[in-house]
Amino acid sequence: MFQDKVETLAAVMDGQGPCETPGEVAARLQSVFADGESGVTFATVHQAKGLEAERVFIARPDLMPLARVRQEWELQQELNIEYVAYTRSKSELYFLEGSE
Repeated sequence: MFQDKVETLAAVMDGQGPCETPGEVAARLQSVFADGESGVTFATVHQAKGLEAERVFIARPDLMPLARVRQEWELQQELNIEYVAYTRSKSELYFLEGSE
């Protein structure tokens, strides 16, 4: 997971030309995850509650539900979140295969 975070940050930092300062990195991250922007929206499943899009891509579907749940109620919460993820699409739902 750490490597995935590092690679994501590197891609964001270099996306529209390299960032020169921490402020530029912060501004770019804010714009990537901003509400109301047109184009591609990156969001966690929790952030996507109540939202819909024509096309939805789910990154790492193999991580849902989380394997670390210990209680029955935790599993139910994970299944609820998985349901939210699967029902955000109006017409097309894609699953992106993960890599370790």
